[in-house]
Amino acid sequence: MFRKKSYIPALLMMIATSASAANPDLVIDRTDQDKAELLHPSSSKKLKLDNVQDRDSDGIRTRSVFTVPEPPAVSGQNPDIVQEALRSYACYDSVFGVAEVQDFKSFVNRSETNIFTKVRFRLIDDWSARPGPKEQTFDLIVEGGEAEYKGEVVRINNPQASYVKGRRYVMIIGGNRSGAADKKVFVGSPYLIKVLNDSIYPAPGWSPFKPGTSLDQARGLVGKALALKGCD
Repeated sequence: MFRKKSYIPALLMMIATSASAANPDLVIDRTDQDKAELLHPSSSKKLKLDNVQDRDSDGIRTRSVFTVPEPPAVSGQNPDIVQEALRSYACYDSVFGVAEVQDFKSFVNRSETNIFTKVRFRLIDDWSARPGPKEQTFDLIVEGGEAEYKGEVVRINNPQASYVKGRRYVMIIGGNRSGAADKKVFVGSPYLIKVLNDSIYPAPGWSPFKPGTSLDQARGLVGKALALKGCD
């Protein structure tokens, strides 16, 4: 499918037919298309994928975007602010913990203005304080990816969605979801927080965790935040 091999593994470049073969359960349905259309509803001719002319170093037609990360940015590293943020994530967010990327698949939205990727995660360390069963797998639809369009591969670079298969991330996802009770599907751009060698390395900007924070330290911070106040 690809004309040339991608040499940028950190940017959702591994989303061709091989991903579908590896995981036949990861499909793009009408609901996914509807969500993507809501995220990028513009029908401007200037935004059409036909008009993507710039090419990356490997020759693939490419456009770059940067989505606003979620949760909203918070200023400073005041301990009280950090503790309240961690408590809120643990008490109220749909997903809070460490998850591993299992697979992903990209698709062109119906307006043919953008490319989106459906990423499947496996939750391996749940930090949530919410009662009830926790989903072990969930899907996330993000802006960006690489897909075939009119016989040629087109790439949308989005540094805020640079998930890599097999790697782990601290996921902080609010209540924006739909789907069956046994399967969660989220849309948007959760704050990108990578886990490397059991340490946390957030993308530039505000994060409740400083770069290099170990997972054990992070769990301790969450536990402390809950011990101080707990959930309402």
